[in-house]
Amino acid sequence: MDIDKFICCPYCASTALTKEPAHMACTTCGRHIYDNQAAAAGVVLRLPDNRVVLAKRARNPHKGKHDFPGGFVDRGENLEQAAVREIREELGLSIAQKDLRYICSGSFIYPFAGNTTYGTDAHFMADITHEEVESIRVRDDVAAVVSINPHDITREMVSYESTWRVILRIREIMKQKC
Repeated sequence: MDIDKFICCPYCASTALTKEPAHMACTTCGRHIYDNQAAAAGVVLRLPDNRVVLAKRARNPHKGKHDFPGGFVDRGENLEQAAVREIREELGLSIAQKDLRYICSGSFIYPFAGNTTYGTDAHFMADITHEEVESIRVRDDVAAVVSINPHDITREMVSYESTWRVILRIREIMKQKC
């Protein structure tokens, strides 16, 4: 939500709004409108040879760039539930929550349709087989997938700075295991 665009209170329609550092307040009804970040979850699908699966974005923002499969957390979901759902929706794969391992989190800016959403993403890792990669059926927001060595991924290939930070973190993890 981009509350800087608000011209009236969404609760009482008053234009008596005051801007505070992280929210707006309506002096008529006393309500506060917070500009909280949206939560998102992504999954690094790792193959036995340490390649990872990247999804090519089918839509804007950043159409044609690569990202890890994932998306926004729906109301009532936790991060792991969202990660499992997004993998199913985008790739047709079933991953169990118990197989997700937390990697890192970051923040991102999601500009879309004239609005700007500020978000926090949590990334998990899940190991998959070559057969599972072959069974992927791209859908939803994904145009294609590629399995690639994390060291071969460049910043220019990926959609968000937060995605790049995840790639750098994966490289660190791979170094520690050698």
